[in-house]
Amino acid sequence: MTEKILVLGIVLSILFYECTRLSPGGIIVPGYFALCLTTPLRIGYTLVLVLLTWALLQGLSNLFILYGKRRFALAIVLSYLLNLAVVATGLLPFPVGVIGLIVPGIIVREMEKQGVGKTLLALAAVTGILAAVMLLMGAL
Repeated sequence: MTEKILVLGIVLSILFYECTRLSPGGIIVPGYFALCLTTPLRIGYTLVLVLLTWALLQGLSNLFILYGKRRFALAIVLSYLLNLAVVATGLLPFPVGVIGLIVPGIIVREMEKQGVGKTLLALAAVTGILAAVMLLMGAL
């Protein structure tokens, strides 16, 4: 079922982008969020990591010339390192998982391209559609 939700999330993300020209945080992110709806703390944790990663990236941009693939790669690495730091404390009541390590960096990239509000609203919209589909399928 997990694979079907992720693939459906990718399809819906592409369709949503084609209809609105707004990215829902990357094509894999809405599926990840939909699968995390039963653990809202995980979604909140991810969003906090997004904001921390975004703030760090903004600060580093004042010190270094960052653009394109380097900027995106740094966003992924920063979110990964922040995740490692939190996981090392042992305070998380859930495993982060591989996808959870890179999702904040992907969201940050989209936030920088189209803005924080637009990205988060688009993400909420596509995740909501996926949640409705999951309810109909009996997966939520």
